[in-house]
Amino acid sequence: MPSTTLCLTMVLAHGSVADLQSAAESGDAAAMVALSESLRAEGNPAGADAWLLDAANTGHGAAMHTVACRLVVSGGPAEDAFRWWQRAAESGH
Repeated sequence: MPSTTLCLTMVLAHGSVADLQSAAESGDAAAMVALSESLRAEGNPAGADAWLLDAANTGHGAAMHTVACRLVVSGGPAEDAFRWWQRAAESGH
């Protein structure tokens, strides 16, 4: 999972959380992950999960791994978690 430091670095690199969101909406997978962590820290797990899944669907290895972990922790389908871990591994993560 990305660290708070990574999220802060991404926010600073983009200028503001609004700019980070704009980058995420433009398809920047790293910005999607950072925005996801920012939303989670703000108490918005649904928004965080949506951005994390978007990042995973772009092929972002860490996002795919985190989606798998969240599925396991939440009691989601083990088959889905395995597929995400497999995709993450295939991407080199």
